Amino acid sequence: MLDDIFSKSRVHNSELFSLDIDLVIQLLSSFEGTQVYLKVETKGGGTFAKAAEERKEHASAALVPDGTYYLERKLKRDGNALCRAQMDVEEGRFIIKTG
Repeated sequence: MLDDIFSKSRVHNSELFSLDIDLVIQLLSSFEGTQVYLKVETKGGGTFAKAAEERKEHASAALVPDGTYYLERKLKRDGNALCRAQMDVEEGRFIIKTG
């Protein structure tokens, strides 16, 4: 069943999966039973809700990978005028360069 759930995250031609740690915590904390941690936590102790919230936060930041992005476009209204922009993405922060 877990193989079916995570099939989209399988690393090609292997038995490995590339998964979001918060998703794994959320899934495993939803099971009934005793969890093995140094600190005792239960399903009702907020582990599921905490992992779900952290997963939401990480998912929104991970939509655009870190790096430098460029845009260059001709403006129709100004004929040959060119619009140029540069944006850096660092840890989910978007930094638009001036000029």
